Amino acid sequence: MTFTALRLGYTLSSFQTLVRDFKANLKEGRKPEFFISHRPAPKTTPKKDIVRMEAITLRKQNYSIYDIQALLKTKGYIISHTAISEILREEGFARLSKRTEVEVRQVNISRPNIPEVTDVRQLNLSDGRKVTTEYGGLFLFLPIFSELGLEEIVAASKYPGTAMIPAVSAILSYLVLKLIDKERHSHINDLNFDEGVGLFAGLNVLPKSTAISSYSYRTTRSMNLCFLEKLIHRIHTDILLDAKVFNLDSHPVPHRGEESVLERHWIPSRGKTFKSVLTFFAQDSDTRILCYSNAQVYKRSQSEEVLKFVEFWKRIKGCYPTYLLFDSKLTTYQNLSQLNQKGIYFITIRKRGANLLKQALSKPKTAWQECRIDTPKRRFQKVKFIDTPITVKDYEGKIRELILKDLGRESPTFMLTNDIKSSARNIITLYSKRARIENSIGENVNFFHLDCLSSDLALNVDFDVTTTVLASLLYRMLASKLSGFESCGPKLLFRKFILSKATVMVTQEAVKVYFSKRSHNPIVKAAALDKTAPPITWLANRRTFLIYP
Repeated sequence: MTFTALRLGYTLSSFQTLVRDFKANLKEGRKPEFFISHRPAPKTTPKKDIVRMEAITLRKQNYSIYDIQALLKTKGYIISHTAISEILREEGFARLSKRTEVEVRQVNISRPNIPEVTDVRQLNLSDGRKVTTEYGGLFLFLPIFSELGLEEIVAASKYPGTAMIPAVSAILSYLVLKLIDKERHSHINDLNFDEGVGLFAGLNVLPKSTAISSYSYRTTRSMNLCFLEKLIHRIHTDILLDAKVFNLDSHPVPHRGEESVLERHWIPSRGKTFKSVLTFFAQDSDTRILCYSNAQVYKRSQSEEVLKFVEFWKRIKGCYPTYLLFDSKLTTYQNLSQLNQKGIYFITIRKRGANLLKQALSKPKTAWQECRIDTPKRRFQKVKFIDTPITVKDYEGKIRELILKDLGRESPTFMLTNDIKSSARNIITLYSKRARIENSIGENVNFFHLDCLSSDLALNVDFDVTTTVLASLLYRMLASKLSGFESCGPKLLFRKFILSKATVMVTQEAVKVYFSKRSHNPIVKAAALDKTAPPITWLANRRTFLIYP
């Protein structure tokens, strides 16, 4: 009986109940009734019956199903096109033959405008052409792009492109979402008729959401890694020449789909594990510029990301980083030993076990030293510490341990470093800057919507993370050129400078951007972003001129 129940899709108890009832009906001579369903079927369809005559009348006038649905809606009848199709089929109406565009226009129903097909060959760069845009501030980034040599970097990275949408235009179209605070791929459809934004990307109009979403699946990790190398190498001599101290951190990008084969990672904001894509970031501590990212991080190789970054930086500069700052669980003691052998200083946090806490709290008061951390706006400036050399498993030699108290937490903090020469005060002060990468990741989530554009494929997320690094860099470079806004985040810069109406005029030699009058225009004008910028290659080598009233 058990086998039969499983084969028919019943539990054993349900199947036993069916057998019992069947035997009871058989004894009473009611065998046929046992197989008859007593569930009453619906006799009428009120929604369809109300509009039946209206639908028949409109079909006799050669209206399509969707036309009938729209006209019924104007009269207050909300009904699906499937229901209308069933009515017409029941009444014996055949399907309409395909109509010409002229016949479709003759039907007096308001229809949405259909945007142009995205095609770089349809881009109009004729002398005197004028377009308007709600996001005129995007053109502030064009001089920065030309300084970076974006098209050369994209070409060297071998990103895919087509005759209709070249690689650099595809990257810029995807990047627009990041730069103007759009949450999802589908929101690019809001810009289907904004010819100014299309001109920014070197296209007649921006591509649709399906095009940019599918584009990310055509990229590879090697393309993204090459892009980051070329990009950081280009800004190294100008901005990152003195970069020595780097903040490292990981961030899980949660996936909200039900069906997913992703690994589960701890999400601190939710207090539990979720299926997610684990990402890794490296940031220059002084300039707060993100220098490296990877979204193809798995649990089995998570601890190796630190070593991958130091090799990445060596390929760019020719030497290893000087200092690395990161939290606990980011790597292993064995990898810390490798960093020490490469001559790289590190500061990290040691996991607090019950025995360590017990030993630290049992220390006499005389064992604790005190120092003052003169970090601006720091709440807890007086810190007590114990500085001792220790040995840990899988680490060759001794490592320096700092046990810290009075940091605003009840339990002591255990800090590990291989920097033997620096004072405890300098080490504590230096590690306090690691919070900058957490703030930067917060910006990536809140403004660049790193979590909202996630996928169930790490490949797709890796491209999204790479464009996030580029967008963050662009805002950092723009902020550095605006007097008084050097330390401002992207959200404020977007509101003050990017979200600005403008009229764009194309001439034979230039693209002139006429901005509307705004209170912050003098700051951008004083920055003179367009004075020394090279021509824009994807706009037929035209220069950009920013003009303010």
